[in-house]
Amino acid sequence: MPCRLLAACATAASLWMAAGAARAEIRGGGPPIDVEFHRAELAEVLRFFADIGDVQIVRDDDASPRVTLSLRGVPWDMALRVTLLTVGLDMEWVGEVIHVGSAETLAARRQARIDRVRTCLE
Repeated sequence: MPCRLLAACATAASLWMAAGAARAEIRGGGPPIDVEFHRAELAEVLRFFADIGDVQIVRDDDASPRVTLSLRGVPWDMALRVTLLTVGLDMEWVGEVIHVGSAETLAARRQARIDRVRTCLE
């Protein structure tokens, strides 16, 4: 019985996370912003976006490149996504928390969650 409850909770959590990811794709992010970074530390850039978007941003330790780019008239969330893609990173958005890391790391975490649910359902 506990396994079924765990599976139900895990399924609900997965659906909630998928809904968060879908929201991330359609957010307009408010008014357009102008940003310019020249060899800025990623931590400072992420802090900037967290303040503008009123979200929490968590990053992997391996995600620490410098950022150089200039964007004009772009919604903040699109600017964040472009910034991350520019330095080879990706993000997973759940509710008001954005997790930043390599695409491989984020994909591995998603797969691990799926595997845990499958194991419990077997």
